[in-house]
Amino acid sequence: MDPDLPLRIYIVFFLTTFSLFLFLLFAIGFSRHSKRIRLQWLTGFTITVWLGITGYLAYSGFFQAYEEVPPRMIFGVLPPLVTVIGLVAFGVSRRFLFRIPLFTLTYLHIIRIPVEIVLWWLYKQGLVPEMMTFEGGNWDILSGITAPFVAHFLNPSVGRHRFVIFIWNLAALGLLFNVVIRGVLSAPYITQVFSFDQPNIGLLQFPFIWLPVFIVPAVLFSHLIAMNKLVRKLKK
Repeated sequence: MDPDLPLRIYIVFFLTTFSLFLFLLFAIGFSRHSKRIRLQWLTGFTITVWLGITGYLAYSGFFQAYEEVPPRMIFGVLPPLVTVIGLVAFGVSRRFLFRIPLFTLTYLHIIRIPVEIVLWWLYKQGLVPEMMTFEGGNWDILSGITAPFVAHFLNPSVGRHRFVIFIWNLAALGLLFNVVIRGVLSAPYITQVFSFDQPNIGLLQFPFIWLPVFIVPAVLFSHLIAMNKLVRKLKK
């Protein structure tokens, strides 16, 4: 941890990460699955171990070996990405995940508001480029701002509302990809093509490594499950 960074950045980010962790466990409990308690414990244990491993690697400087090929960030983002795709693709897990209510999956995106605030603070500290903030073309914060309205005012049982919710998920997913691509292409690896004057080094450090290796996969997971649910309902 950098002692020169304002304490508020660490406090907000730790609270954001912990809140998302609890929310995911809460979502599993909302699924009303007969084995939800066991699944909550398993999910909580798996996420805790993953956060511990990636946090330790970031703290030890593992992800800051910028000259390594392939870029070491792959070892942080590939496991959760494969996990998310596997959970969405396989029938057994998908049948369970489809029990999670759509409003729960939508409310999860509120977490994107404090994330964008943290990114803006990190930009002011010279740790991420401006292009990763809402001042530089990253409008992902809009997904977090609109999420409670989409969850509260749109009834998924109404056909036209399902279509609107699907479009919102698609647009919010596009905003997520936008910031992810900006983050990847501005990181000081061999893939860097932007922001050489102020590269994305903050998200390769502890604890902010948890943004690409935990928070982003969780947001992606929520979108994919919600869109799958909506497509199935729209076909009926």
